[in-house]
Amino acid sequence: MRCAVILALLALAPCAANAERMPTPMSALLRASVQLEVTVTGLTQDQRGVFGMGDLHLHYTARVDRVIRGAGFAPGQTIKVESVVLSNAPLTTGSSGDRSSFKGSNGLPLLGDRARLFAEGTPTAVRPDAPSGWQQIERRVAMVAQADDAAGQTALKKFVAALRSHGPIVADGFVVGQAHGASQTPPGWRVFDQGDAWRCECLIVACADRNRACAATSACNDRTGALPMITLDASAIEAFTKDDAATRPIREEFLAAATRALNLGDTGGPSVLGMSFVPSGEFTMGSDAPESRADERPARRVRVGAYWIDRTEVTNFEFEVFAKATGYVTVAERPVDWEELKKQCPPGTPQPPAEMLGPGALVFTPPSAPVPFDDPSQWWKWTLGASWRHPKGPASDIKPFLAHPVVQVSYEDAAAYAAWAGKALPTEAQWERAARGGLDGRIFVWGDEPITARRANTWQGHFPDSNTKEDGYERAGRVASYPANGFGLFDMAGNVWEWCSDRYDPAATAAHADRVQRGGSFLCHADYCSSYRPSARMSCSPDTALEHLGFRCVVDSKFGESVDSPRR
Repeated sequence: MRCAVILALLALAPCAANAERMPTPMSALLRASVQLEVTVTGLTQDQRGVFGMGDLHLHYTARVDRVIRGAGFAPGQTIKVESVVLSNAPLTTGSSGDRSSFKGSNGLPLLGDRARLFAEGTPTAVRPDAPSGWQQIERRVAMVAQADDAAGQTALKKFVAALRSHGPIVADGFVVGQAHGASQTPPGWRVFDQGDAWRCECLIVACADRNRACAATSACNDRTGALPMITLDASAIEAFTKDDAATRPIREEFLAAATRALNLGDTGGPSVLGMSFVPSGEFTMGSDAPESRADERPARRVRVGAYWIDRTEVTNFEFEVFAKATGYVTVAERPVDWEELKKQCPPGTPQPPAEMLGPGALVFTPPSAPVPFDDPSQWWKWTLGASWRHPKGPASDIKPFLAHPVVQVSYEDAAAYAAWAGKALPTEAQWERAARGGLDGRIFVWGDEPITARRANTWQGHFPDSNTKEDGYERAGRVASYPANGFGLFDMAGNVWEWCSDRYDPAATAAHADRVQRGGSFLCHADYCSSYRPSARMSCSPDTALEHLGFRCVVDSKFGESVDSPRR
C-alpha cells in the first residue's frame, strides 16, 4: 500500500512528484425515515432538533417558522415530524453544535435547515401516500432568469406548470445578475436576495448564454449551496417554449430531474440535495491547445448521459458524518502493509524502518527558499499521524474547517463514501463535462480569460516557497468561495484535486493501477503546472492520500446512455 510512502522516504516519490505535475451515506442518512419531535418555542425562533440513525446523533438547526405558521401550530405545542429527506437551506450548526465554523455567506456544509415534512395538524396539501393523519407541506421552487431573457422566463413558467401535475408546487420568480431595480423586473418577479433561499427546495436557472448563466448561478448562490440546481440551457429553453413533439425528449429529461430534486412521487435512488443536474449531450473532451499535455490529446467529441453531480467537493463535515455512522477507517489511518506495498515499488526497493510504516500521509511542507521543480520531495513529506482528521499532521485539526473539502483520502476511501451515499465517483467524461459548465472547447471553466485570484484557489507568488495568498487561502479553502460555473458547480478549478473512477491507463487491470484525478489544486501555478484547466489530468495509486486531494460524487439519471470515446 501507499507506494508514495516508500518513494517519498527515498526521495524518489514518482507518485508525489506527479501529484501536481502528472500526478453521504450523507444521502443514505438523509433518506432514512426519521421520527422527530420539535417543540415550538416561537414563530421567529430557530427550532433545535436531534435525529438519530443507529449510534449517530446529529444536532441541526431547523428554521420552521413558515412551516409552523402554514400548518397552524402554536408556540409551546409539540409537533411530530417524519422526514424522508432533510433539505435545503444552509446549515448553521454542526455536529459539535459550534456555529463559528459555519458563519459566512455560503452557508455550507450541505445539511439542510428545513425538512420536507409530513406534519400532524392543520392540512395544507394532501398527498395520497402520506401516513394516516399526516399531511404534506408544499414544495417551493425558486425560478431564476436574467431580466432581459424573456424566453427563459417563459420556459421557466411552462416548466413549473408541467411540474404541478406531479405534486403541490409553489413557485417564486426571481431575477439576478444584471437586474438590480424594479424597472428591470418582469411582472410577478422579484430581485433575488439572501432571505429567499431558505424558503425554496430547488433552484432552476434559465439562461441560454453560458457566460451569463455563470453570472446568474453565482449571483444567487450565497444561500443556495444545499439546494439541488437545474440549469435550462438554450436547447431546454427552446423545448419548453415551443412545446412540440420534436422537443419532447428534452422536456421529459428536465422534468424528471426536477421531480427527483423535489422528491415528488416515487423517484427512487439517493437524494440529490446539494447537487446540480447535467443534461445528456455531447461536448469536446480533452485539448489540442499549446498548453495541453500529451495525456489530454486528442480533443474529441464525447457523449455523456444525464446525471447529477455534487455542487461542491465533499466536506470535512460530510465525511465526518460518514465516518461516525459507519466506523470507517481510512487508508491513511491504517498501518502500512509492507508486503502489499512492495508490490507497487520498483524492484529492489529496501524496506524502510518499522517506525516509518505507521499510519500517515503526504503533507505539503513548503521550503524556505526556491528549489528545483524536479525534486518534489523538497515540498512533500511523509508525515506520521496525518489523515483526513489531521490533514497537516497530528497537531492539526479539522474542527475549524468543517466546511472545507475533506483531503488525505485515497481512492478507496472516496469510493467507500460514495457507496455509502448511494452515489459514485464521476467518470472522467462526467467530470470534464460538468467542469466546463456548457462552455465547450474553452481553456478554463470560466472561458478563455486568464486566471486571477478571484476565480479559483491556486498558488500566487513563487512556487513552492512563497505564497502571497491573494486568493485568501494558503492551502485548501472553504468550498464555494469562488464563482460557480454554468451548471452551478464550485471549485471545478483549483482548491483540491478530485478522484475520478477511471484508471489512468485504460488497459491496466491491476487493483493498484493508478486512478485519475482532475481539477488542479491550491498548489497549481503557471510556472509549475496549469492543471486548473478542465482538460488537465493527474494520477496516483488508489491508496495514496495527499493534502491537496479530495473528491465529489455523481448520481446517474436514466436519460441518455453514456458513450465515452477512447482517449487513444
